[in-house]
Amino acid sequence: MRNFARSLFAGAVMFLTATSAFAQKSYTREDLTSDVIRLEEQFRKDAGTIAGNRTAEDLRRDGVGALQRNPRGAIRSFSAAIAASPRDASLWLLYARAAFSSAQ
Repeated sequence: MRNFARSLFAGAVMFLTATSAFAQKSYTREDLTSDVIRLEEQFRKDAGTIAGNRTAEDLRRDGVGALQRNPRGAIRSFSAAIAASPRDASLWLLYARAAFSSAQ
């Protein structure tokens, strides 16, 4: 019984040590974070001429419509939409898809 209690205690200590080690590990890259911030600032600067007073959803629809026939136009629409709503991950994915399409 004593050996069981010791092994249980040792297992609990190992478990708590492992979870605290995993909790401390960060998976963010500072260089990518600063690049994204610079890109968002560039989008905000350029969006004034593109967006006017349209919403991010309007700009998204314009970009999706232009994606097949004019990928560069879609990039402009998506960048303006990102400037209006930078936390929307789907806009970033659409922007990447348009950038990939224009490079081909």
